[in-house]
Amino acid sequence: MAAEEQDSFREGEVVDGKYRIDFLLGEGMLGGVFRVEVLSTGEVRALKVLKKPENEESLTDFLLRCQRVLEKLRTLSDENIAGIEAYGVWQSAAYAVMPFCEGESLSAILSDNLPLGFPRTHAIL
Repeated sequence: MAAEEQDSFREGEVVDGKYRIDFLLGEGMLGGVFRVEVLSTGEVRALKVLKKPENEESLTDFLLRCQRVLEKLRTLSDENIAGIEAYGVWQSAAYAVMPFCEGESLSAILSDNLPLGFPRTHAIL
């Protein structure tokens, strides 16, 4: 994520008046994922911040596109999909709230266990 986006989403920050950021879980090309606490319930969730590609449309167009995509994703339901519980825009960044899943990151699994073999690969997929 760009430095200014990371500054907006930092430990202890309250996003949209609803979610307190505990810590950064990981980040990739599409943005960062944070462990958050839902202030109204105390429940733990994952909050994904979607990064606007530098060479893409205006911020307004990007946020509108994110809203359309997240609304469609919110309708999906499958045991292999982390559902979208909520989404929004905060400090010019789109975010999605999803269930928090305990466990190792895929990068940690891959770095410690190569080659995985078919049974482990099948279990991950």
